[in-house]
Amino acid sequence: MLKQLLISEAYKAYRALARAPFGAEPFEPNENDFIEIHLGEVYCRVKVGDELCGNALQSRGALVNHVKKHHTDIKVLASESTGNPSMAKISAARIWYSAVMKTHNEIASKKASQHDPNVPEPPLTPVVAARRLLSLFRSRSQQVLNDLRSLPSRRQTRRRVKLLAMLTTAGQPV
Repeated sequence: MLKQLLISEAYKAYRALARAPFGAEPFEPNENDFIEIHLGEVYCRVKVGDELCGNALQSRGALVNHVKKHHTDIKVLASESTGNPSMAKISAARIWYSAVMKTHNEIASKKASQHDPNVPEPPLTPVVAARRLLSLFRSRSQQVLNDLRSLPSRRQTRRRVKLLAMLTTAGQPV
């Protein structure tokens, strides 16, 4: 994924969601009846009945494959090129994610003020659960690495062992 998109707070918030954002609009076909899936998009916005599909996928490519396989009546606009997208495309994506998350946050805050504490939270999707586990694993492994770095080096350990041996053989209490 592109660094310029990953540093966007709106995109980080979008990826942290457990499901498609509130107020997400369905894909709009262009004049040739093709839909465009935005850079980094991972939630399916194909209208199924009265609501959106909402499937959460790992990447834009997985989303494109999902739409082609499960929503066969929808045609997806092919990527313009392989390789890195232009800064204009990245900027447009950042603006789009900001607008999507602004709408989501407004709707979420309205729903939160009307929240019934007796209604349980919806279960995590497997994708979000996996992301949270991976995040937990990464932070734990970083903690283990930091602990290992704080241990003395082999040379320091050998010196301490030699010094301890010399002190005990000389009859001095340790």
